[in-house]
Amino acid sequence: MRKFLYPAFFFGLGLSSALLVFTQTSLGTSQLQAMMDSKLTFANGSTYTGEVDTAGLLNGQGRLLWTNGEEYSGDFKNGLFHGQGKYTAPGLYSHEGKYRNGLAHGPGTATYVSGEQYEGEFVNGDMDGQGTWTTLDGTVYSGEVRRGGLRHGQGELTLANGDKYIGEFKDGMMHGAGRYTTASGDIYEGDFVEDSFTGQGSHTTADGRIYKGQFDAWTAKGKGEMTDEEGNRWVGVFEYGFLTGDGTYTGADGSFYEGGFEYNYYDGKGKYRDAAGNFYEGEFSSGNKHGEGIYTYAEPVDDIKTFTGKWKYGTLIEGDHQFTIHSSGAIAEHAIYNQQQILEKTLAALKPGNPAQPDLFILGIAGWGEQEVFRREIKFLQQDLAPRFNATERSVFLVNSQRDIHSQPLATITSIEQTILRLGEVMDQDDDILLIYATSHGSRESGLALDHRGLALTDLSPDALGDMLDKSGIKHKVVVVSACYSGTFVDAVKNSTTMVLTASSENRRSFGCADESRFTYFGQALLEQAIPHTDSFSAAFEQAKSLVEQREQKEDKKPSKPQIHTTENIENKLRAWRKALGLNSGKPDSPRA
Repeated sequence: MRKFLYPAFFFGLGLSSALLVFTQTSLGTSQLQAMMDSKLTFANGSTYTGEVDTAGLLNGQGRLLWTNGEEYSGDFKNGLFHGQGKYTAPGLYSHEGKYRNGLAHGPGTATYVSGEQYEGEFVNGDMDGQGTWTTLDGTVYSGEVRRGGLRHGQGELTLANGDKYIGEFKDGMMHGAGRYTTASGDIYEGDFVEDSFTGQGSHTTADGRIYKGQFDAWTAKGKGEMTDEEGNRWVGVFEYGFLTGDGTYTGADGSFYEGGFEYNYYDGKGKYRDAAGNFYEGEFSSGNKHGEGIYTYAEPVDDIKTFTGKWKYGTLIEGDHQFTIHSSGAIAEHAIYNQQQILEKTLAALKPGNPAQPDLFILGIAGWGEQEVFRREIKFLQQDLAPRFNATERSVFLVNSQRDIHSQPLATITSIEQTILRLGEVMDQDDDILLIYATSHGSRESGLALDHRGLALTDLSPDALGDMLDKSGIKHKVVVVSACYSGTFVDAVKNSTTMVLTASSENRRSFGCADESRFTYFGQALLEQAIPHTDSFSAAFEQAKSLVEQREQKEDKKPSKPQIHTTENIENKLRAWRKALGLNSGKPDSPRA
């Protein structure tokens, strides 16, 4: 974006022609040493070969050579370069084109020893008019130039790095209205001032982000609006490329924010409505709810419509009189003094199944305690599906929740292992079926996240869960893992009598993990929308997968790719259980590896 200037190199042409006229005056011609066959030698040592008129003036075609090596070949008139010709100054440049009265005038080409070249119009010895400049590094300018060869007026500049500018120039610089396109695909269109994109305009990035508004030195500064490649839109006052101060955000998903910003993030006082219609008014920091505020659900959740609370970087840490957010200390105290007693009491209450038929046992795990969506998902399993499957007395639910630490055991490596081993003791290992539903965040490295305020918990890895199940001796199992990267559990848990369903493949994220949500995407599709309306878990999975795919596509999210492993053995056992329970049973699904 640097400016580069082209000095006038043609002052020598006028001086040389004037000298030529001088040497043909009575004083000059009196000093001619000889005159033979139209070859002249002048007093200054220069020589001429060509046509001379009856008055002794150079007229017509000829070649003039100076002692310093400069040379002109072409048309002469009245002793001056006039017509078509070529002038060469060794070590400097050459010019070939039209001349008038001793000066380059009209179309021509100037070539410099540096490798630069100008091809275009000249006026009285200066580059002036329409022309094309080409530099040694490949930079090319085509358009209007002013005297001295400066880019001036309308033109097109292509730089050696592939960047391109089309628009107005002044004094050799981009100045006025124009369009600048980088080699990487970014486009700046609008006002330029002295080679800088400054004023009113737009910037479109190669990946589709667009900013329209005020700029200063190529950076968004002042009033403007920015729309990213997904259709999200920011409007307000920008500083150094970021929305800072009061503004608005409109999400492509329908969410909306109005209030303070800092570096494009919500900051200060503001109002936010999410895509689901939930509304928050209060304090923000770094894009998160942070400080005091009022939250209103679109639909009541946990029988609550509106509450006042306190947040810390997006996590609710204090509630109002309607519910309690337990502190880290309270949770730690509970874990130390009460957790084992609650777990033992829960496990002792497990009832065996009917020895005359296969029964379903359920283990629900809500692993992440700082977002209530996982607790709510397990609550639905407990209150809706467990009674539906006649498994209320044969179910255990391990839940990490900062709102509820007394009604159920916590989800830890130890509690999960003790529960699985106890289920193995109570179940008919050859005939009964264990359904595990585990929901939380997840990672490729450590598996299912186990987290609680005030506690340092170890995550549940796929291998650890596989080992626990092997030790239990439980034969028939349906293992459901709803988490990011949950596909990592498939190989560690699957066998000929185990069905495995996961919310995502081993290298994909799943969606819907928000404190205010009732379900994750996969959890809602499987538990609420599919299982109650299908006649097998594998059919429910296929329907849930389709629902998740439709939702992700609508919201332009990267597909999570839910996974399933099933076999004929587990399908047969599930059909026998459904028949004994009186549930509808359709045709068996074909086994999947």
